[in-house]
Amino acid sequence: MKTTKQQEINFLQIRSFLESVERRLKKAEQILKVDEQSGFQAAYEAMIRASLGFMLSFGRRPRSTVGHHKIIIEFVGQKFGNKYVSLIGSFDEMRKKRNKAIYEPFGTIGEKEAADAIKTAKEFIGIVYNHIRDKDRQPTLKI
Repeated sequence: MKTTKQQEINFLQIRSFLESVERRLKKAEQILKVDEQSGFQAAYEAMIRASLGFMLSFGRRPRSTVGHHKIIIEFVGQKFGNKYVSLIGSFDEMRKKRNKAIYEPFGTIGEKEAADAIKTAKEFIGIVYNHIRDKDRQPTLKI
């Protein structure tokens, strides 16, 4: 079974995703002050949404299936290439920690982990923005 499907490239849709990424990342920073796990979750969600915008810029989107976050991360990793293996590895570790925190009774995320997640999200999202900016040529979004 194919893990992605074709979709017409629509930069208005992509920019809408990226605008939601900016809002989610700002929320992550605010939430971190009161709840580490929710701040971590918001940073991760910002990265997933940025990744969806990234995929859409290639005319692809994930199929709705179990494990679609892993599929999204693998797609981005293939496109980013070897230069960003460590960053993609961090993203995938965030996915695993998020799953543990949600689905296991002892999954917790500390303040440092959440702050590091936000830092990782900013770096990752900057790379995604640069890629999309190069394809779209619209004014740059700000993080």
